[in-house]
Amino acid sequence: MFGIYDVKCIQEDLMNELLTIRGERYNMPTFGTRIPLLVFEPNDAETEEIIREDVKTVIEHDPRVELLALDIIVGKDKHVLIASAKVRYKEFNVVEDLRIEVGSR
Repeated sequence: MFGIYDVKCIQEDLMNELLTIRGERYNMPTFGTRIPLLVFEPNDAETEEIIREDVKTVIEHDPRVELLALDIIVGKDKHVLIASAKVRYKEFNVVEDLRIEVGSR
């Protein structure tokens, strides 16, 4: 039996879902988010809200983690939005930031 079950694996699982376009996975129409579609969208309140909703949905759906805080920050070059999620990995009692960058450079 092959199994990886640590913080790194959970992070990769979360990022995989966050960066997959919803409906892209065969037989999994609700897997994924709208985040990859926002790359060239304006960095406005609507875009921030979509990112916030999708990040919260993915993290709250995973029973291995707990969302402690979520901040959306405009990057230095103003073309990137950064979602910084403070996440607690329950089984390991580890708290780390999960960083998702959306935008064009």
